[in-house]
Amino acid sequence: MSVEDDKKKPKRAPAKKVAAAPSADAAAEKKVKAASPKSSPAKKKASVKGASGDSIQQPVETLRPRREPTHAEIAERAHAYFAERGHQHGFHDQDWHRAERELRSELS
Repeated sequence: MSVEDDKKKPKRAPAKKVAAAPSADAAAEKKVKAASPKSSPAKKKASVKGASGDSIQQPVETLRPRREPTHAEIAERAHAYFAERGHQHGFHDQDWHRAERELRSELS
């Protein structure tokens, strides 16, 4: 940097530090804050309709997103039904839909 560059830039004056005398209210407020225990954040609750139509409050943690059964899970269950029937062919659609329906009810 050259001397000319220093002349072009105005220099800032240093900020003045002013120490304010703490008031009695501020001191009391600090004591109250220090003495009070930190509370945990309130758990959110979700409203769910019950069988009778009443609104039921449940913590959000208990509400899980509904998971769909995978293709492999359905195929495995449908094959088990096929084996239960003695490997009798012709009912693959019924086995598949039964497996899908039962897995969905188990996962929900």
